[in-house]
Amino acid sequence: MRRFPVIAAAFLMGFALIARADTLERTNGQRLDGRVLAETADTVTFEVNSAGISFTQRIPRAQIRSIAREVREGPGYCAIPLIGDIGVEVTASALRQSLAEARRYRPQYIILVINSPGGLITERDKIVGVLRDNQDLKIIAYVQKAMSAAAVIALACPQMYFAPDGAIGAAVAFRQTPKGTPEIIEEKHLSAIRAAERSASDLGKRSELWIRGMSDGDVELSIMPDGEHGHSIVEGNPDGSTRIKRKGQILTVTRHEAVEWGLASGTAASVDGLKEPLKLKAWHNEDKRPWQMMADAGRIARQHVKEQQEDDQRRAQRAAYMNKLGPEMNNLQTRLEKAQARATAEEQALTQLKAGFDADQAAIEDTFQRAMSSEGTHAGQTIALKNKLRALAALRNQYEPQILSHDQKRTEAIQEATQMAERIKTYLANLPAE
Repeated sequence: MRRFPVIAAAFLMGFALIARADTLERTNGQRLDGRVLAETADTVTFEVNSAGISFTQRIPRAQIRSIAREVREGPGYCAIPLIGDIGVEVTASALRQSLAEARRYRPQYIILVINSPGGLITERDKIVGVLRDNQDLKIIAYVQKAMSAAAVIALACPQMYFAPDGAIGAAVAFRQTPKGTPEIIEEKHLSAIRAAERSASDLGKRSELWIRGMSDGDVELSIMPDGEHGHSIVEGNPDGSTRIKRKGQILTVTRHEAVEWGLASGTAASVDGLKEPLKLKAWHNEDKRPWQMMADAGRIARQHVKEQQEDDQRRAQRAAYMNKLGPEMNNLQTRLEKAQARATAEEQALTQLKAGFDADQAAIEDTFQRAMSSEGTHAGQTIALKNKLRALAALRNQYEPQILSHDQKRTEAIQEATQMAERIKTYLANLPAE
């Protein structure tokens, strides 16, 4: 995340260099920035690009007040950003699409603006494959920062220029362990990786010793004066050479060193400034859409990664919360289930007791009614009523204590179950979202 300010600054710098366009002013005062695609005596076909989406409209000349055309002197170029992590913001598929878009404008130069800490080796090799498939284009690497996998991509470009604070190197291959720590790749896999790096060096027409110095700590390298090419890189430290890397070190090259040692062709303060070391009096940006396509693809990919990381973080927080509360939640759940079972048992006991009470009370009433029917005297009926009342009193004395006891136990069980359910509800309310 700390790299975002650097990446954003590089993006804005590159975008500012390529945002020029034709300007069309309508008679109603509306101004459109874009590109004149075609003209007839009656209409102008004008293309406007907004947020990476192109809109083409045919405008009657009667509705046009003026057209200010971008001055396009000299040869044309298209700039494409390789800014961010290889395999996230920078992918082979996005580069292939951007190059295909650039071909539409037939630029003489393709400028790959590289500002990357590196990334996936597999994606790196796919990107080198895209460069190999487009060898007919004049591709120039403009290096702001090219580390690790990005260094190999830069070295695969036949021409390389550096920004004033540019650097390239540190291309040691490693894999990420499940704990997130780097781990050096074993030799049996390194052979395939080194073969791909040699192939990239060959594509860029450079000595493979450059990438070996950036990835292999066991090699010693020096720069030897070369009358034909100025300087050449050699292994070891022969007489007359200047050692640039000792064994045990990993090579990282600055802008000044890259030019002095013959790795780079020169430096430029900006993409537009590349015309000076290229010995061009003027050149122009053919179109900004190849840049925008790559930048938009990178922005969307980074957003997806961010969302995935946020999802993973939420799941991890949720799991940690559940692990921490697991024993307590299990205890609460067990107590809840036991309380609910007790409440159910007490409810069943109460139902049975009330049914027994009602049956006994009905029997007493039946006995009373029969007595009242068989006794014709007032004294006999009085005795029957007294017997009924005594039986009812005895019945209540028998049942009421049991009913009150079970009712109290049921109430206590319901209260405990409610308390457990509320505590569980509170814990779940504080559970991190999925």
